[in-house]
Amino acid sequence: MRWCRWLVVVLLVVGGTAVFPRHLLAHTELIEADPAPGAILRDAPDQLRLLFSLPVTDQSRVLLLNGDLQLVEGVRTQVDPTNNRQLLVHVPELPAGNYTVQWFVVAADGHEMSGSYSFGVRSGVPASWLVWGGTAVLLLVAGWGVWRRQRPAELSRGG
Repeated sequence: MRWCRWLVVVLLVVGGTAVFPRHLLAHTELIEADPAPGAILRDAPDQLRLLFSLPVTDQSRVLLLNGDLQLVEGVRTQVDPTNNRQLLVHVPELPAGNYTVQWFVVAADGHEMSGSYSFGVRSGVPASWLVWGGTAVLLLVAGWGVWRRQRPAELSRGG
């Protein structure tokens, strides 16, 4: 008889997980963002887009913090009218600097989730130019150092 009870428990657990939809147990998570986490932009965005794994509600909010961790004023958040899994975040004109996006979402199932990521805005010179320019300066300094070490030897030989 004891094995019969175990059989009933196992059948209830297995049957319950097969019938109960797994997506109801899931929490929403950020699956895509524009600008992307860690992005370095040449031009400041006028809108951020955050796409989540599940539908989100109008209670969801996004805060934008500048490099000094001060709240950027004038940020407006709304659920995308064409995609209830996406938040559209309208931002004011942003000067060059680093920014942190702090999001708080309330999913359609009532679960609250939050997270954050950062991006940067560099005005004027494209980020790729900074990398190449830095490499060029490094090579010039290294070449100058090699030339400088060889020069005294040439002078002592009379050359």
